[in-house]
Amino acid sequence: MKFNNFLNDFEVQHTFESLGPRTMLLNARTIDGLKMILLAIEDITKRKEAEEKVRRSEESYHSLADLSSEAILVTIEENLRYANPAAVRLLGAETADGIIGRPLFDFVAPEDHGSVRDRIARLKQQKVDNGLLEQRWRRIDGADIDAEMSASAISWGGEPAVQMLLRDISARKSAAAERGTAVDRGRTKSPGTGGGHRVHCRWGGDL
Repeated sequence: MKFNNFLNDFEVQHTFESLGPRTMLLNARTIDGLKMILLAIEDITKRKEAEEKVRRSEESYHSLADLSSEAILVTIEENLRYANPAAVRLLGAETADGIIGRPLFDFVAPEDHGSVRDRIARLKQQKVDNGLLEQRWRRIDGADIDAEMSASAISWGGEPAVQMLLRDISARKSAAAERGTAVDRGRTKSPGTGGGHRVHCRWGGDL
């Protein structure tokens, strides 16, 4: 191992007879005026094992979430860290790279920023979701969509995170609005415009 004056965070794996395989972190530097090296060794085996466990857990999460028909987002400190293919399609991006790393509120309609922040704050405190919440989200092209959101607290890369599940309800909301409009039109029709009913009496005349 060669170094010039110092060595920082150099990982070494070694199998000890009594301890088995270990991962060691080395830091070293020369001491001015002396032909000596100051060497610090730290056993980081457990840390590396924990990192590997997190990595495998995330790989398993990706495998399942990528197959989901529900749009799934993961945020840390209001920044997007993960978007499954359904979320990419819902938000109008070509790939996940167009979403990941961007602020969450780039994709939430301004009038719903407050409700989303409140939901995240309550989730961090209570660790439980309060059910579905209807909100307006914003696609990359600027178009708004109506969506139902549920959220849960998770760990992502060892950090506290929020997982959001989104379901597009734009078609359902549009259909409900059209039904409501049709009902209103029916109620406002007057008899003179064909909205009333005529009953013919058998002895002549109409009622």
